[in-house]
Order: sequence, then structure tokens, then C-alpha cells
Amino acid sequence: MPRGTIKWFDRNKGYGYIEEDGGNQVFLPGGKVFYHDMEKLDTGRRVAFDIRHGGREPVAENIKAFK
Repeated sequence: MPRGTIKWFDRNKGYGYIEEDGGNQVFLPGGKVFYHDMEKLDTGRRVAFDIRHGGREPVAENIKAFK
């Protein structure tokens, strides 16, 4: 499972971006975040996630925030 850092996340807009370890940027749709982790998505927070490819950009799924 890839890991990275929340680059930014806007709860009102419901999306943001993760900077994957290694430098790639991954789109972070709020609907793919486990509910109990939503409040933990602050800039700089470490997360683990799956990546789905196929659209304009890679998309994070099954996002889990670290404590």
C-alpha cells in the first residue's frame, strides 16, 4: 500500500491532493476516505492509500490516516 503526505485537503470542496513518497501527486477525493479518518486529513498528515489509474490523473482510494 503506497504512503504519502497530505499536500492539502479542503473539507468544504471535498477533495485535495496527496504527495506520494517519491514525489508523485495523487488526487484525493473525499468520498474515498474512511469516515473516521476524515477529520485527520490535515496538511502534512501521513497516509496510506491505494491508487486507481485510468482517468486524467491517479486517484487515491481506501485512504487511511496515521495517528
